[in-house]
Amino acid sequence: MNKKETYQNILHLFFSGYMDLLPENLRKKTLLHGAKNWIIYAFRYILVYKKLLAISFIKGKLPFQNSKKIQGKIWVFADTHNQYQSLQFLDKKLPDVAWVSRKFTTKDKPFIHLIGLSRLFKLLQFPTVFRLLSPIENDVKGKLFEASGQYDFFQKLLQKYRPKALILSNDHSIAPRSLLLAANSLKIPTVYIQHASVSPFFPNLEASLNLLEGQHAYDVYKKCGKINGIVKLIGMPKFEQYQHLQNHNTLIKKIGIAFNPSDQKMLIEAFINEVVPQFPNIVFTFRKHPREERDFFFLAFPNLKESLPRRENAFEFLTQQDMIFAGDSSIHLEATLLNIVSVYFDFTSIEDKFDYYGFVKNGMIPHLKTIQESTDFISKIKENKPDVIHKAAYYNHLIQLSNRKSSTELVITQIQWLLSTQ
Repeated sequence: MNKKETYQNILHLFFSGYMDLLPENLRKKTLLHGAKNWIIYAFRYILVYKKLLAISFIKGKLPFQNSKKIQGKIWVFADTHNQYQSLQFLDKKLPDVAWVSRKFTTKDKPFIHLIGLSRLFKLLQFPTVFRLLSPIENDVKGKLFEASGQYDFFQKLLQKYRPKALILSNDHSIAPRSLLLAANSLKIPTVYIQHASVSPFFPNLEASLNLLEGQHAYDVYKKCGKINGIVKLIGMPKFEQYQHLQNHNTLIKKIGIAFNPSDQKMLIEAFINEVVPQFPNIVFTFRKHPREERDFFFLAFPNLKESLPRRENAFEFLTQQDMIFAGDSSIHLEATLLNIVSVYFDFTSIEDKFDYYGFVKNGMIPHLKTIQESTDFISKIKENKPDVIHKAAYYNHLIQLSNRKSSTELVITQIQWLLSTQ
């Protein structure tokens, strides 16, 4: 690929129409509008760099570009908590693993950070890249600025440290996409492990080995464009440690309500404030997305509590529910895998975004349009909760197999096979 094609590939998600589905406030925040925000982005990068440098002096070791820790290793890239949780199972299964990120870290994992001041100088490529891709919408300029030089920066690091392979669980955001394409350009084996439900807005598969959860993801990626690399269906590795906690209760005593930054505040507040008091004997728990920064007004009901995503992950939250309501979220699939009744309630009211992941269309979950329909549905099944796990078979390949195998072992086997062919 030439430079223009490379940047079009990296920024595919933002040219695909996906951003048009976001509410205006979230869209502006995501797209880095204006030169002022670009300067803030660069300034924050410097602050992160200085913070990591200070930590390195205190601990007596560099947290980034440490050749002894990353030279010739298998790089596992995680830039968010969700990505890390999706790949965490690899830790004791593969030899010579180095966990890398731009700035993400955890208390129990020593990440090596792919960060350096040379990255800032590569932002100066912005005018050149802008001319290459012009004309482009004003909304995308901020993302173009963020992407400028990132591919070249990663390519330089990869050339220097020559990892044995690169593993990641996100192939559509700017940083992991840039890293993936840079590794491909150097003939470094790449592995993409799906970590959440996918959509037709995503770019095409580009990894050497693409490990997908089920037939649905495969069918969606076929619509995204040419598939480069091998595809294998492996189920959901992060689910395995929770599958013994499947819910076989016949009564609905606990209901979860999950929402994210793209959902409308007014609709969420109305739903909770109207539904909760009608079922005083059911405990309701609302859960904000980890990136949710808005304040909500919920009446003080004795049967309403909150789940904090930074204290318990999605599966830990779900294992305490018999039923959940949510809009466009992968949590529907995770709930169904745990045999929890999951209901689609449209909290966005954006017609083009309805059923973004196709869960309703493919018959996995019901769609309830109004609060009255929702209360009627709860009343109907609260004393006779149905089993629903079989409805997730299209999304999780292993559910339909009689001789069910371990997702984790399938992943490890496929990665070892890829490495053996190099």
